[in-house]
Amino acid sequence: MIVLGLTPTGVLSGAERVLVRHARAGLSRGDRWSIACPDGPAGDQIDREGITRVRIPELKLGGGPRAMAAVWLIANNARALVAVWRAARRADVVVANSVLCLPLLRLVRLLGVRTPVVWLVHDVITRPDLARMARWSASVVDRSIPVSEASAALSRSMGIPTTVVRNGVMPRDEPAFESTGDPVIGLNAVLTSWKGQHVLLDALAMVDPPARVELLGGTLPKDGPYEESLRRRAAEPDLEGRVRFLGHSEDTDAVMRHWTIAVSASVEPEAGPLSVLEAMSLGLPVIVTNHGGAPEIATGAGLVVEPADPVALAEAISRLVADADRRRELGAAGRALVAEYLRSDRLEADFRTTVRDAAAAGETMAG
Repeated sequence: MIVLGLTPTGVLSGAERVLVRHARAGLSRGDRWSIACPDGPAGDQIDREGITRVRIPELKLGGGPRAMAAVWLIANNARALVAVWRAARRADVVVANSVLCLPLLRLVRLLGVRTPVVWLVHDVITRPDLARMARWSASVVDRSIPVSEASAALSRSMGIPTTVVRNGVMPRDEPAFESTGDPVIGLNAVLTSWKGQHVLLDALAMVDPPARVELLGGTLPKDGPYEESLRRRAAEPDLEGRVRFLGHSEDTDAVMRHWTIAVSASVEPEAGPLSVLEAMSLGLPVIVTNHGGAPEIATGAGLVVEPADPVALAEAISRLVADADRRRELGAAGRALVAEYLRSDRLEADFRTTVRDAAAAGETMAG
């Protein structure tokens, strides 16, 4: 099977990591994968993995005045069209890694390329403009593969055949070692406002010392002001000395193994956050916000709080900090869930089967 992956940005976030994992798993089973991707950390990762890369410009709306950003985006789609058209003609199936890929693939379809399209849905789409984009492009999608029930709602509402295949991780051989020192509450995510780091800092101010917070994750250029606001908040008297900014790490396990609790504080719904799965695989109790796909995977492995509610988050943190037995119980449950239901090797096999079925259906229709 010849597969063309298409991802709209060179940023290396969870969605890009998942696509690369699927490509790597497919290559190991004899498939031929290439990925159309802009330059950037994601492109660098694709190159390091030895996956063929088709270079395209960014397909994500840039900053600045909205009208100018839209013109820039249209121009980039036009520049990408020829490269993606050529690659799609040679493929058995195209895997679109974002709704932002779909308008380009509709243009490719209008140019006569009938290669089946699978939409890998990493987002719970609530923005009206993205929902309109998805509906405008729905005719090009032969099957969607959302990573959670929450992210499946839009494609199902449009009548697209939909198969949920969750994100997964491999079980870790050893659980995290719980330090006897100060409790450490960790959040693993890029520093951007919708990830809710500001909510966690406000919650920490209501949690008794010596509990402290570690923020693991880098910052995109557009989010520099947000990082600065977090650092100012961390320097205020009620938090001074209790917050560490760790930046990006290539070995997140090594950092997270020293945490007491892992938090996902997103104020907008996430489809299936890898950071929660990684924490569960290490046996860390988790606290997640009550929207998107996080509660679907964390049930029984942690606590669920309402989004953007620092009081509720502080109460959940305080309860777990005070109850070591409960932390161990939740951590063990998380490891069991990963081992039984959320192993990446099994889920990658399910993904490949679904993609092959879409490719086979496309061949039947073409015949």
